[in-house]
Amino acid sequence: ARLFNSREALFGRACTEYTNLQHLRKKFEPYCTMWEAVDEWLRSNQRWMNEPFFQLDAEVIESDTTAIYRVLVKCEKAFEAQRLDGCLRVVRAILGQVSQFRPSV
Repeated sequence: ARLFNSREALFGRACTEYTNLQHLRKKFEPYCTMWEAVDEWLRSNQRWMNEPFFQLDAEVIESDTTAIYRVLVKCEKAFEAQRLDGCLRVVRAILGQVSQFRPSV
């Protein structure tokens, strides 16, 4: 916001008010976190299933899987509290995949 305001000032324009930006950022954070974790899982799982076995690093796979799992559990709790059924369906679907994969690592 500061950068944008400084550029507005350079061009002699009135500065835009961004008082709600921090609030919106905080409110959007669970959704962003969920989609980043889902994306990370889908990309990583695809890579792990298709790369030659000798190129895989079990410790990295385990730590990544655990991190993704923890993030998704937190998202699940947040979305349950907010009663966001659509987000819950997504989180639970991916969480199911991660949970099924974890014992294999």
